[in-house]
Amino acid sequence: MTRDSTHISGVLRLAVKSSFHHLLSRGDAKLRLAGLGIFVGIFAGLIVTLFRFILESSLPFFADGISAENFEALHPGVRFILPITGCLLIALLFQWLKPKREELGVTYVINKVQNFRGHLPVRHAVSQFIGASLALLSGGSCGREGPAIHLGATSGSVLGYWLNLPHNSIRTLIACGAAAAISASFNTPIAGVIFAMEVIMMEYAISSFVPVIISSVSAAVVTQILFGNDPVFDISVTQTSSLWEIPYIALMGIVIGLLAFVFVRVYRFASGFNRIDQRIRLLGIGLLTACTGWFIPQVMGMGYDTLNLALQSSLALNFLGLLLITKLLLTAVSLGLGLPGGIIGPVLMLGGIAGAILGALVGQFFPGSDPAFYVLLGMGAMMGATLQAPLAALMALLELSNNPNIILPAMIIIVIASLTYSEVLKADLFFYSRMSPKLAAGIFHVS
Repeated sequence: MTRDSTHISGVLRLAVKSSFHHLLSRGDAKLRLAGLGIFVGIFAGLIVTLFRFILESSLPFFADGISAENFEALHPGVRFILPITGCLLIALLFQWLKPKREELGVTYVINKVQNFRGHLPVRHAVSQFIGASLALLSGGSCGREGPAIHLGATSGSVLGYWLNLPHNSIRTLIACGAAAAISASFNTPIAGVIFAMEVIMMEYAISSFVPVIISSVSAAVVTQILFGNDPVFDISVTQTSSLWEIPYIALMGIVIGLLAFVFVRVYRFASGFNRIDQRIRLLGIGLLTACTGWFIPQVMGMGYDTLNLALQSSLALNFLGLLLITKLLLTAVSLGLGLPGGIIGPVLMLGGIAGAILGALVGQFFPGSDPAFYVLLGMGAMMGATLQAPLAALMALLELSNNPNIILPAMIIIVIASLTYSEVLKADLFFYSRMSPKLAAGIFHVS
């Protein structure tokens, strides 16, 4: 009887998969794919919110009254021990799970979508979830958005392969998961859609827009139900005080493009040490973070709390300069050596700190200018240049600030920063850096 029940269950499961494959192979499959997009959006949103909850609720256990990411409130001894312990645990995790490849996050997702028919194994996602959690909880200088994208994209891939869907539908569901991850991380559903199309799929396919939009909105709803509608950053409504600031903003775009170039070059230099045993590299990351965090705790973690202080003009100019240099070097070296974290959070912080410095300088010429406005512009320019995703960066700024006055100057600075990085300096795409030249040439059409 048990054998018969198992056989019937298997036959029914096969029939469901075959039916979905047949329906989604037809030209009128948009509605059905949109329905799957809702499911992926809700599921990815739940995963990302769980990931976010773990990160935001764990640090207070080390001391009473400490909020998430407030590493500077910890005792220096705790700040020293945390990164070393976290990196040792990550080394043990990777030794146990033995992932076939070290690439994680967005680079891994792009590679799988473009070269492996979108097959994202659950085992690798587990490595990403636990590894990124350990890295961020122990003060690693990285972001949560890359791991979130990996987790969201995996949910779409697993569903697509379980239903035996055609390859183009699996690609769309992976984009749904990636969009949901960005949407759930920042509460920015439009930026999530644009990022998925611009970075993950590398094309604007009309047939994919509807399910990706629905998935992104579904994840945003999940986030707002569980975390509320509070913005990630404390942003006041600001604007330029004079059109004479536009030339300065254009010059600022060149500076940010140069900064993105330096960041990626340091990252690529550190990636050259990947032949060294992974355990030794992770221990090195832990020691470097511990030593830096002892003196400058603001470099630890994603840095969103420090970025909020910059938006409130609460940091001294000389400290901003020191923080920019140390955060850039620590993040680029840590990620280059294999820390399992993302890049988007640190990139936003670096751009924001650079914007705060340049905003303080412009105040000498335009006394009515708002430094917080330049922090925002720096965030968007750094994201657009480093990721070569100018439209996603623009939409992220618009949604984060809820300020239409930012559109014109943001378009100028993001485009100039992106062109400075890619055309003037001839820099490689960031996600190209962790791939072999042959593989990257096939994906990004570079020589």
